[in-house]
Amino acid sequence: MDREVFHKFHEFVGQSDTFALWEMTQSLLLSSKHKHVPTKLVCNHSKSYWNSNLTVLSNKLREARKNFKGRSNFRNGEILKTAEDEFTGAHLTKPKTIILKNRLRN
Repeated sequence: MDREVFHKFHEFVGQSDTFALWEMTQSLLLSSKHKHVPTKLVCNHSKSYWNSNLTVLSNKLREARKNFKGRSNFRNGEILKTAEDEFTGAHLTKPKTIILKNRLRN
């Protein structure tokens, strides 16, 4: 156990004031959070539903578009159509719809 947390715990046990107990509890939780929970970097363009599977499918779709643009034959067209269907299906099924439903509930 961390020394700081240990000392705060002993102060916590000795308190009888409710507000002081609340402040100590909040202080303990925040200090633990800052030490042990990694922060996530978020920017305006971040998508909360994006995952590694969508990254793989997006790269596959990008490659298929590039191949079709370089040589637009039937085979490359079919590969592009398949990649578009896979990406659209994965993109719209689970992660995004779950997040959108949660937002609509709140």
